[in-house]
Amino acid sequence: MKESDVMNRSKSFHPLQPGFEKNFYLYSEIEPTSSDFSKCILFYYEMATGPFALSFIPVLPDGCTDLVFIRDKNGCRTSLLGTSDSLAGACCGENTFIFGARFAPGKFYSFFPVQACEYLSAQISFDSFYSESKMLTQEVLCADSFQKRIGILEQFLRRNKQNQDPQNARLVSYCVARLITSRGNLTVQQLGKDTAFSTRYLNKLFQKMVGLSPKQFSEILRIQYSVQYIISGAYSNLAEVSAESGYYDQSHMNRACLKYLNCTSSSVKRDSFFTANRVALPNIYSFYS
Repeated sequence: MKESDVMNRSKSFHPLQPGFEKNFYLYSEIEPTSSDFSKCILFYYEMATGPFALSFIPVLPDGCTDLVFIRDKNGCRTSLLGTSDSLAGACCGENTFIFGARFAPGKFYSFFPVQACEYLSAQISFDSFYSESKMLTQEVLCADSFQKRIGILEQFLRRNKQNQDPQNARLVSYCVARLITSRGNLTVQQLGKDTAFSTRYLNKLFQKMVGLSPKQFSEILRIQYSVQYIISGAYSNLAEVSAESGYYDQSHMNRACLKYLNCTSSSVKRDSFFTANRVALPNIYSFYS
């Protein structure tokens, strides 16, 4: 398959966070329209709580990095959210507004030279690696529309984009796209054969730019596609879901669910699975100012 075909087909990747959609009073998404950002950012989103605080909002691992701008009664701040490597939790106060950008796996590194493995399953203040973050935060959160916030952020990112390690960035982008088009059903050995690079080298690059090994990222992709399939309801039984998701059988899918979601696949079918406060989760993401 040609590289251009691989990259084009991978654009269909749209990771789900049903916990956000289910629990926030407001939730909406917009995909980038600019060609400068359509390869880097999967979508922008806005969400807000009502008069009640939320805890233990389920957050699925998805291989992505989020940049979030948060406003509540205590003020404003901006945080970098690294992808989690298992089911995690988020907490949020009452009357909180959040604007965010979900960067495609490995793409945040194109703007900031922060190794993704350093913020895996973690939240970092934007202040720690961008000295003028307070000015940007105020400008974004004072804008009076979703589109204006997107425009301000894109203008900032356009100025800040750096040509960091372009050959390796292109290699990681290609490998990520190959894994996405295979829905996680491609081994690192196959990637190595495809690219003529050693598995050790590919693992090193993935840890640096994605934060996960190719194997972990593949497993998370399969979990994402399984959850999407289950939520859609377009299946006869869970054995069909496991087959469509690339698992050998349903027991193999259940083992993956236990590893990454701490439950079996049948639990994901329940409407309550993504409900906040349902079960105690490690609240590694905080949307409190």
